[in-house]
Amino acid sequence: MRKYLIVILALLLCSCEKEDTTYSNVLVENLTQHHINIIPYTNGMIDSNRIFSLSYAQEKSIESHTDMGISSGPIYFGDYFYGVDSIIVIWDNTYPVTHMISDSFISNNKYIPAFHNRNIGYLGKYEIRKVKESKHNIIWTATYSFTEADYEYAKE
Repeated sequence: MRKYLIVILALLLCSCEKEDTTYSNVLVENLTQHHINIIPYTNGMIDSNRIFSLSYAQEKSIESHTDMGISSGPIYFGDYFYGVDSIIVIWDNTYPVTHMISDSFISNNKYIPAFHNRNIGYLGKYEIRKVKESKHNIIWTATYSFTEADYEYAKE
């Protein structure tokens, strides 16, 4: 009986297969010489849990995911942007620009439409990079970069 138990346990251990996994990390970085405050709004009200600031050359991870299987790109925009209708980006505590995440309303301030290539919520603006790949794992980053051109637009 004991031999059978050992054989069954050995078979179970040998038949275990490592699962494929994709890790995704979404970053926002400040490539300018200016201070940036990021203030998301959900249902027209400030979402204080998602506010953050970026100084020069600073980056922040706004969401990360672990998913089953190997993907051909990062899996993102499931957490940080969920329920957000707009994000106000304030440059040097002086120049606000509203990034529309939902086109359900128009801002009274200077704004960037939801599908504009300068918008923080626009997928095409994110630089996609494969960080590491192994037989069973892949790590992706998607990075949104604030640039001097974004600052100049805010100042106009």
